[in-house]
Amino acid sequence: MPFELTADVEVTRDAAGVVRALDHLRGPYPAEATTEQAAAVRMPDLAARYLADVAEVYGVHAPAEEAPDVAGRGRPDRSQPDRLVREEVQPLPDGSGTVAYAQLHANVDVWEAGVAISILASPLRVVASRSTWHHNIKLVNPEMLDRGDPTADVGELAAALGLDRERKRLKPTGFRWRIYQYDPRDPNAVGKDQPPPIGVTGPGPGLPVRPVPESVRPGDHFAVVEVLFAAVPTAAPPPPRSTGVPSSSRRPAPSSTCRPGARVAPARYTFRTRRRPARRPRRPRRPPHSTRYARPSPWKTSQRPTPSSCPASS
Repeated sequence: MPFELTADVEVTRDAAGVVRALDHLRGPYPAEATTEQAAAVRMPDLAARYLADVAEVYGVHAPAEEAPDVAGRGRPDRSQPDRLVREEVQPLPDGSGTVAYAQLHANVDVWEAGVAISILASPLRVVASRSTWHHNIKLVNPEMLDRGDPTADVGELAAALGLDRERKRLKPTGFRWRIYQYDPRDPNAVGKDQPPPIGVTGPGPGLPVRPVPESVRPGDHFAVVEVLFAAVPTAAPPPPRSTGVPSSSRRPAPSSTCRPGARVAPARYTFRTRRRPARRPRRPRRPPHSTRYARPSPWKTSQRPTPSSCPASS
């Protein structure tokens, strides 16, 4: 049954008017089954039925098989038509998830092309989908697919990446055929003019790759070889042997310009030790509180005479 574009369906189109996204949270695509049967319906089955209904809206070819992969996938066969194959199912703990389909052209994967379907649980239903299907693919170099198994030379790989001096460190780990569309609007496209950094943000990491030839036009599709490689680390030099002498106190080695037979003064090594700070002198002890603030009494203006100073009585 074809999918109907009602008022509850939000349609997103690109600049060419091709449908790229469908959002219908208010009008979900349910699993048409009873309550007991709906509990046993799997996400891949629901996604396959939904994709068959929206294939006409997206302008894609629904997969004939729901198998996760097809026999001989990745081996070029230009007699095969463009089609979708189920790539992966990403379930979530709550029962929802996403089912992704990849696009094949000549039995080779198209770079980042396919359809993704978003499914919610309780009850199981489709609420959105996205399409990055490439329409009317015409390869610029179709004869490259007739070479057989994909391979690449390490020297060519190093030259393409601008790593001629590091070619000995590159170790390829895998090769795969891909269909790639050159688009300068892609932020990861080679040869794109990067905007100047804003504020204190520095330039992003990159490689000194060669510029894109003028024969490569935006929107063209090419048969390419994807190379997976690793950079083998070089052995680090051994650390210098410690002589027990601080580097700041080492005397430099004699210059090679010294005349032969000249006597070199022996090196003098000095070891700096941490000096203890001088001790501050102790303050004199203060007198007791009672004597510090003692004042003579204003009432004692005279002293009582002592017996030795009194006159003798007659």
